[in-house]
Amino acid sequence: MAVKLKPSTKVYEKDSRGKMTNKWRMQHHNPSGVKTNELISMYNDRNFRKKKHLILIELKKRGVTL
Repeated sequence: MAVKLKPSTKVYEKDSRGKMTNKWRMQHHNPSGVKTNELISMYNDRNFRKKKHLILIELKKRGVTL
């Protein structure tokens, strides 16, 4: 499995009325699935200092320089 920035979360699907159903899916927080603006804010955040190198690699892939 790919490296994750945050732990995976369980996301429940809702029906047409907005009511929760028994269907769910796992949402994984990989660097490739996060928006560029969020990655830049995570890079500057102290809480993500252990994952800073992973964020920097993804930003370089996208052509963003800091």
